[in-house]
Amino acid sequence: MKMLTIAISSTLLALEIAHAATSSKLVDEMEDYARDLIRAHPELIGDKKKTQAREDLLNNAGQHGVFELTEDDAKLLRRRKDLVKDSDYRATLEKMKALHSKDPKITFLIKYAEQEKIKSTEKLLAYRLMKLDYAQAAEKVAAHRSKIMHTILKKYADYKAANSKPPQSLHDLELPQECKKFTNSKGKKVDWIYIGHLGPQLKTDNSHIVLIEPEPNGDVRICGMDNGQVTRFQNNSVEGHINKLVETMKKDDTNPSTQQVATNASSASLMKVMKKIALHKDLYNNKLPNSLNELKIDEADKFYTDPETGEKTPWIYLGKSSKIQGSSGVKIIIAAPKAHQTKRLAGLSNGKIVLLNDDSIAPLLK
Repeated sequence: MKMLTIAISSTLLALEIAHAATSSKLVDEMEDYARDLIRAHPELIGDKKKTQAREDLLNNAGQHGVFELTEDDAKLLRRRKDLVKDSDYRATLEKMKALHSKDPKITFLIKYAEQEKIKSTEKLLAYRLMKLDYAQAAEKVAAHRSKIMHTILKKYADYKAANSKPPQSLHDLELPQECKKFTNSKGKKVDWIYIGHLGPQLKTDNSHIVLIEPEPNGDVRICGMDNGQVTRFQNNSVEGHINKLVETMKKDDTNPSTQQVATNASSASLMKVMKKIALHKDLYNNKLPNSLNELKIDEADKFYTDPETGEKTPWIYLGKSSKIQGSSGVKIIIAAPKAHQTKRLAGLSNGKIVLLNDDSIAPLLK
């Protein structure tokens, strides 16, 4: 193994003096790891020299006991025996991946840990580095989520001040694109859990929860409060209450499905289309357009966006030929091409947007 520099050699000597049970095999592997990390991501070194950056990585690992082993473990490692249970290793790796961190230091570590033919020393180093770096990575993710939630709460507070009531859904707020959806541990964009319109269902000492991230960040659940604060709760202290409330909402046919669909891009697009249709009717003696092509609709609003996959599909426009009519004579003139959670978004001839049970409308759309 080639020595990096005299400076690093001195560092390693100091580590060996401080920790009699330091593993030279782990130190050697960390040298390679530090070199490859900085080579792949030179932006990490900042104003430092490469030598200093590698030395800092080694120092940090050494100070946190990454290289320490009992004499028996050191012997096993020299014989290339695994010191980490596969189940523990996999659980730690999945926990790290679930953060969806964009930090190059974390993405490099995950790639290193996922090597197909990983050696026992590499596996032990990866495991210990993941344990070491997880807390810091999780904090960065939590800080990012909190920042987004603060933005949503500011829009929420502005709406309340202007309308003397909380918004019925997040769709009522003009949110930046990155705030409209929550990215879950599978990398999918999902709806936030918004309960602000329900009042103080989940109270705290001086406020109540109005916004909840759909899944925790490790053991922590971040929630937005009616007073504008963002609070971190231990997930095990609030998860039961959250789940119970969500289940109650699901039983209310007027709430969760409407809420979930109303907060996605499709309802916003449909509202714009319906406004264009209303304008056309005003201009042409209450006549519906023969097709949506007669309207000046923005390209993005011509499509229904699947809340789960993001797939875009053209709206089903029935117009004046629609035969789907209620008892009051109101017809369905436009509908989503597919259902979401057993509900289908639709626009009516009276200008309203509704959610209908898909089993009642789907056969009529074929």
